[in-house]
Amino acid sequence: MEIEESVNRKKYIERINRSLDYIDTHISDEIRVEDLAQAASFSQFHFHRIFCAIIGETPDNYVRRIRLEYAASLMFKNRLISITDAAMRSGFSTPALFSRNFKKHFGLPPSLWLKSRIRQNKSNIRQIESRNRNAQTTTGAVHITGKGYREELSVKVIRINPFQVAFVRHLYGYNRGIRTAYLKLFRWLSIRGMVTPETRIIGIPMDNPYITSPEKCRYYAAASISDMVDPAGEVGVMDIAGGIYAVARFSGKYGMIKDFDERLYGEWLPDSGYEPVDAFTFMVYLKKPEQGGELLHEFDQYIPVKPM
Repeated sequence: MEIEESVNRKKYIERINRSLDYIDTHISDEIRVEDLAQAASFSQFHFHRIFCAIIGETPDNYVRRIRLEYAASLMFKNRLISITDAAMRSGFSTPALFSRNFKKHFGLPPSLWLKSRIRQNKSNIRQIESRNRNAQTTTGAVHITGKGYREELSVKVIRINPFQVAFVRHLYGYNRGIRTAYLKLFRWLSIRGMVTPETRIIGIPMDNPYITSPEKCRYYAAASISDMVDPAGEVGVMDIAGGIYAVARFSGKYGMIKDFDERLYGEWLPDSGYEPVDAFTFMVYLKKPEQGGELLHEFDQYIPVKPM
């Protein structure tokens, strides 16, 4: 009986995942509850209750939050984007409606919120630079210790071909639960004989924890796949877009990733001649990914970009 219940629950999660996929791929479009229910193959009446029970939010609240956080991320990554453009690209019918909802969610109008985030980011970068200078003065070399990421940024711009990944969603923050998602994924892939020496471990953080509440950040624990496979249960399949990417290597402790990101977006990107593109940022792990702790983390972070 326990096995049957587990199988049935996986089927429910698979169907709700189809509605989440629909939201991700239609973020700029009108999204109706009936469309989400249809994607999940539930009646509207039952879909609403099932979605709330599994995701912890109503469909309307979830869509509105994802839209607003997507728009905030667009504005923060690309300072040249207008508020009107951010509103349209995140699915709001008018800038006025977007601004009202944005202020209600973030506590500030979009323009003031962005200014406050830029000031905070610049302050964080100055703190990192100060720690770097102190480290160099004390030791005569740049190295990794303490809280800051002190290695020189190693960034290259390359073109990659599109590829496909299988993934398991983790919807509850960048925490130790991600390990369970990877275990589920690789158990599923191993049963199907799809783990090979060429398999790459991929991490896809869908949200910025300084925009989205940390406990609601979405993370896709993923792995590259070479054979076509249909999604099943908690395992989904998605395409990673080909194109130009800035690739930055990180090697350090988990607590240094925030500083690494701030230097990458606050120092390298503005001077690079490139701007970010609306596509997934992802990490290719050079060693098995871990969450938290004092263990060394090593990955290449891929940021989709285009010439300015």
